Amino acid sequence: PYESEDELRVRGLAKTPDVRFLIPLGVRDPRSGAWCEVNWIDSKAMFGDPLTYESEHLPQLMGYVNRYGPGLVIYWFGFVETLPVESDITVLAAFPDELLFPGEERPTAAGLEPP
Repeated sequence: PYESEDELRVRGLAKTPDVRFLIPLGVRDPRSGAWCEVNWIDSKAMFGDPLTYESEHLPQLMGYVNRYGPGLVIYWFGFVETLPVESDITVLAAFPDELLFPGEERPTAAGLEPP
């Protein structure tokens, strides 16, 4: 279950990621290999460069972290691998291939229903 950005705005929330999950998911961070908790996703139709990330996106994303917990930003056109690592923000260049649902021990291929 999730809420879209439009649904969040209807509820009167000012800071709205593209998607907020009602139940957190796990996503593997390719840079560290660790599974990360994801409560929201924000999608950026651009390349993630350090200047834009640090000056514009990081303050926006930290607002989501403060309101909803850890999350995920997806840069459609990739990102500089040296973007600063924030413990509560996972950065990817595409939707994750695997998702870890609550109570699962093994990940599920993205696009499939959880067990």
